Amino acid sequence: MAHCEHVTKPADIADFVLYIKTWGDMVHHHHSMEETEAFPQWDEIAKAGGASESITSRNIEQHHAFEVGFEDFRTYAEEMQGGKAEYDGKKVKAMLESFAAVLNEHLHDEVTMILDMEKYDGVALKKVMDAAAQKSINSADPVLFPMKAWLEGH
Repeated sequence: MAHCEHVTKPADIADFVLYIKTWGDMVHHHHSMEETEAFPQWDEIAKAGGASESITSRNIEQHHAFEVGFEDFRTYAEEMQGGKAEYDGKKVKAMLESFAAVLNEHLHDEVTMILDMEKYDGVALKKVMDAAAQKSINSADPVLFPMKAWLEGH
């Protein structure tokens, strides 16, 4: 965030806007895959292991808590990339600041949630994680997210 207002050269702006757009699309894709693929199955595994409530609901609530600001940010990046909006470093910074605290809290809480899952069926949880990761890789934009090609090469 600290550098948004210092990006001023046209080539740097183009690169930064591509970075913003790619990052936003990646985070959106990641959260969508979590909510549709991993979280429902993790909740089932946890309930089978004795959990009395959803172990992922807090993460979903956090996704929704920063969703409006985050989607506005993604839209602005798309508009800049498409030539419908001009880059404004102050605006980029303000937009990031509008959801950064909640996103930061979410990232920390998600790690805690994952660590707390150690008391459940690890083999089943890993199977869900692997399947969700593969589906995520297969459904990602191959131009912006060349992970599949990279993984196949390693």
